[in-house]
Amino acid sequence: MDKALFYAVKPCEKTVEEARFHKATTVYLHVWNMDCRYCGIWLRNTLLALDEVLRVDAFVDRGMVAVTYCGDRLNLTGILAMIQTLGSETKRFYGAEIIGEEPAPAAFRSRQLS
Repeated sequence: MDKALFYAVKPCEKTVEEARFHKATTVYLHVWNMDCRYCGIWLRNTLLALDEVLRVDAFVDRGMVAVTYCGDRLNLTGILAMIQTLGSETKRFYGAEIIGEEPAPAAFRSRQLS
């Protein structure tokens, strides 16, 4: 990977129909080795590229990622595998563990993580 491109990564945006959030789940993950702002952007962009992932919030200073997804075709094992694969590709060697999970509507009512 070209080092200039590696550090020039920009956050992507994703527009999602609000109705999809009503059936979605938000999972909170502790991610190891996510220690720079680019790590959060890489994780966010990679996960948002999946159709089933609706929203990703990365909190690099806390080593935490909140992933909102529809579980029809994607499960937690797939999300964890994607994080680990990205870590290998970027030589950051990410690992993740689940620290919480709740229905997305409840997560968005209570989320005060900024």
